[in-house]
Amino acid sequence: MTALGDIDTVVKRLNATDENEGCRPLVCLRHLGDGYYVRVFFSLRCVDFQKYLVSYGYKSSQIHQSSKGITLRFDEWKDLLEVIIPSINERFPQFANAKQCTNDVDHSTQLNWFRCTSCFFL
Repeated sequence: MTALGDIDTVVKRLNATDENEGCRPLVCLRHLGDGYYVRVFFSLRCVDFQKYLVSYGYKSSQIHQSSKGITLRFDEWKDLLEVIIPSINERFPQFANAKQCTNDVDHSTQLNWFRCTSCFFL
């Protein structure tokens, strides 16, 4: 939930101006936790949510996309923010108050940060 505002800012900026046309295909990349990342592509004009993983028996440097994910066009992203998320938050208020694990005291030291299974899924 905390990443939605940042992602929406990027999407709105891209919709308002086409000055980066053809210069940077990937505009934004953000880790959401548990191996999920969100990417905003300018060239494709979409927001991509994808899970990344390391298959059993492979090295941690051999990370690849899983088949779990969803890609939304910018107009679908707008519908998600304006229609779907408010209705979910109304029905399930605990989701509206969700916080990132990085805001917790468990991340106060580097060792505890490395032990976080949401941040380090490998």
